[in-house]
Amino acid sequence: MKDAEWYDCTHGRDENEGEGLRELAEIVHDVDCKDAKFRRDDAAGVARTIDGIAKLCDRDEDRVERGRALFDELYAAFSGGVARA
Repeated sequence: MKDAEWYDCTHGRDENEGEGLRELAEIVHDVDCKDAKFRRDDAAGVARTIDGIAKLCDRDEDRVERGRALFDELYAAFSGGVARA
């Protein structure tokens, strides 16, 4: 994810919501690009969890459902609130 993209995603939102999205965007970047640009220590754990989901779920629909739940939970933890559906 480009810097401008995650900024656009978070700009104009309330502070806690924007912070949660920013943290998730940094983790996703570090996992996806494998460049440790944001040096997120939690990226390795998220990557490992995603790998586990892929190994446990044969169907794409199940992977998407489990991945969505994972990121909803992470968002709630980082934003200090409840994940939105």
